[in-house]
Amino acid sequence: MASHALEPGQRTSNAALSAESPATATVIVPVRPVAILLSITLFAIAGTVTRVGLIALHTYTDAPLPAGLYPQAVGCLLLGVFNGWKTRLLLCSSTLFVGLGVGLCGSITTFSSWMLWSYQAFFDWPRATRGAFYDVLAGIGILCAHLLVASAAYQLGTVWSRMFDSDHAWTAPTDASGKRVVVMLRTERGITGYTSYSAIDIALMVAGALALVGFILCAVFASNGRDYTVSGAFGPPGALLRYYLSPLNGKRRSFPIGTFTANMLGTLTLAALFSVGHVGLDPSRTACMFLAALSDGFCGCLTTVSTFIAELHTLRPSHAHLYAAISAATGLAIMISGPGTLYWAVGPLQSTCVPPA
Repeated sequence: MASHALEPGQRTSNAALSAESPATATVIVPVRPVAILLSITLFAIAGTVTRVGLIALHTYTDAPLPAGLYPQAVGCLLLGVFNGWKTRLLLCSSTLFVGLGVGLCGSITTFSSWMLWSYQAFFDWPRATRGAFYDVLAGIGILCAHLLVASAAYQLGTVWSRMFDSDHAWTAPTDASGKRVVVMLRTERGITGYTSYSAIDIALMVAGALALVGFILCAVFASNGRDYTVSGAFGPPGALLRYYLSPLNGKRRSFPIGTFTANMLGTLTLAALFSVGHVGLDPSRTACMFLAALSDGFCGCLTTVSTFIAELHTLRPSHAHLYAAISAATGLAIMISGPGTLYWAVGPLQSTCVPPA
């Protein structure tokens, strides 16, 4: 989401165009760092809790679909809707738009867990009862199922956004004379500089700060629901790191380096955490809880499928296929080089901790 560091500081200037051309307005969008970061924090917590809850809800005996498909579909569906409403959301509050796209959708979906689930399918973990041929089929099936479901959900989201437009749920922006305005959005990134905060900005800042403090306190003092509170507390650092890596996406238009870097870093971290929790070290219950929370929270929010899918839909077909293939192959190679190497060295890994969700 490299181009999403946007704030509606709405300094607009109407261009003098011919009568045949639509009126245009250039919207200069300055950055409000504190509002952006706290908005991402708020929605990253919400996204983490949503993902963990969806997986827990759909984990039951004889479930017809893998539980991980549901958060991938929900996050991509929402991002499709939000991207379809991009101009209107930015004119309303780009602090909200960045929070929804980077924080909520990016944290509901997870690339690192997708790679872990694919690795587990390839190795038939933890049962080890299938033959090698069926292991390969299962691994390919998990890889393709997540990719196709996420892509279809994103496309459905874009369709839904157009449905609301066609039903006149939103009105197109117009200039003073009533002509339709084509909004040209231009990003101004910066670290310093004060700009006035809107009511939405202030509300998101307060909610983000309260949510972070509340989840940290609940993680420390509350004995119930720690699967959610500890994971939620670890989520914002991952989402913020992904946000700060996003400018790298502009370095090469045919390959989003920022998203790729975030996904690979998160996958590498998850591979290490999964290995530590399954090599027979007999960690304490608290250690297992923090391993799972880091996996679900930090790694789950650092990596994203929703942005990955959105990029595939915007790249040229040849570039999109190459980007998808390199991302999946590299992520799976990281998993195989970590837990996979331990599997070959010591045999089937022991479930000393609950596998990360």
